[in-house]
Amino acid sequence: MPLKNNNDPSLPIPQPTPTMERITDLDELVNNYKREHYTKPTKRAFLILLGLEVLLFCCLIFIGQLSAYWLVAIILLITPWLIEISHVTDLRFKLKHVFVQQFAQAQELSYQAQGQMQNINGEIFSKYNDKPYYLDIVSGSFNQIPFSIFTYQYTAHGRDGSVIIDQTVSRLEFSCPLPRLFLQSHKHGFEMINFCNGDNPQAHLDGDLDNTFTLWTLQGMQMEGLQIFTAEFTQPLADKWSDWHMEFINDYIYIYPYVMPPRPLEKWSDLERMLELIQYLATKLPERLKEMKSDIEAVESYKNI
Repeated sequence: MPLKNNNDPSLPIPQPTPTMERITDLDELVNNYKREHYTKPTKRAFLILLGLEVLLFCCLIFIGQLSAYWLVAIILLITPWLIEISHVTDLRFKLKHVFVQQFAQAQELSYQAQGQMQNINGEIFSKYNDKPYYLDIVSGSFNQIPFSIFTYQYTAHGRDGSVIIDQTVSRLEFSCPLPRLFLQSHKHGFEMINFCNGDNPQAHLDGDLDNTFTLWTLQGMQMEGLQIFTAEFTQPLADKWSDWHMEFINDYIYIYPYVMPPRPLEKWSDLERMLELIQYLATKLPERLKEMKSDIEAVESYKNI
């Protein structure tokens, strides 16, 4: 859902501070908030309403009128639960921003609840661009390489209708051209990426790494791909991030921490793992890319002739 108006006076959402105790995941934050702010009168009112509706349901059965009013009785019976589900869903949506903002503050990074991302060019964004939203944008730089972690919200259309999906994505911006590559994890499919098909070649990785990843390249860039994804560089990816995908396009690297069902990262440890991968790439890649710059530019020039 798009970003809502969070100015609800009945819901005092806390603001993260540097001294706030760290919450390990979003579920913990929601449960703690419910325990703290769900007062006894609120719970009592819910139980009284539910009890009255159960009593009404039983009375209709007793007087033999359930068949005439069964639909009304069922609606009344489930109404308290629908109100509760709606409230918890809205609460979780609002606390998601608090959770990510808390992480950004702990890492001394910038945070924006909603905004625009410039020069978005990964294939996931070109295929699923129906009313996109960019939420919970965490940004910073490491080793003079700007990066961002954000929630990409898009509408996916299928035979059974449309569904709104939130997915965490991160992006690194380099100052030199990158070979067109996609490192696909074997742990999750990624059918949305047209680049990963039989029209583009695969570059075979060293050792057993082909059992963990498939490296797709642009025609004529297999050598550049293998110069980057050597065994020394790729083995740590297989050890710590084997369930995530990585796309190289133009001057950017996109990281897709694909989870099923698709949803944002909601655990502090997963956000830390994302930040560790960003730091690993920002440390290991720059020198290697500088050495490859002339080769990549030559291939790109040849391709555009």
